[in-house]
Amino acid sequence: MKSGILLAFITLFFLPPLTGQFSSIKDKARFTAIISFTDNPNYRPKGKLYHTYDSTISLINPYRYKVHYSSLIKTSNWDHIVPEHDLLYVQVNRIDNVYMRKDGNIIRGILAGAIVGTVTGIFIGQFSGNDPSAPGFTYTENEKSGRYGMLLGFAGGLTGGIIGANIRVKIPIGASKPEYRKIKPRLDIYRLAEVE
Repeated sequence: MKSGILLAFITLFFLPPLTGQFSSIKDKARFTAIISFTDNPNYRPKGKLYHTYDSTISLINPYRYKVHYSSLIKTSNWDHIVPEHDLLYVQVNRIDNVYMRKDGNIIRGILAGAIVGTVTGIFIGQFSGNDPSAPGFTYTENEKSGRYGMLLGFAGGLTGGIIGANIRVKIPIGASKPEYRKIKPRLDIYRLAEVE
């Protein structure tokens, strides 16, 4: 039962849709693409997925996106044309995987973990009751609730942030053009450019 609730929670708050189309450009703009290379595993460029061509993928530079394009998308003034100097082109035959991560996962994870941890700590403190009267450290159930709530809230927030940062959809390419052609429809779900 607990694993079913956890799976539903993760699906609702963190995972990008695996099939179908988004209803608007705003929905697509909520995701960041992270690319891993076969020849340089330490270099992982990230940005908004702009276009998927036959042999390349283009990303919008994250800084330039934030400064120039995010407000246009929010106000629906997006004209789908991004200048070349704001794009990063990546050859498909160098790409090992493309990861799609929903923006804000870390914040959602921290909040959800902190809430769950705090509520759990309060319940533990309330159900453990008062300590027997004795010299030394004795606490009432309310004091225990406060202490356990703060401690487990902090631990839950930290854990939730780590989980939120690592939840993403992996789209494997394996530096293979035939594999890329097969998974290209999955990538097209997230691209900001409407033209082919």
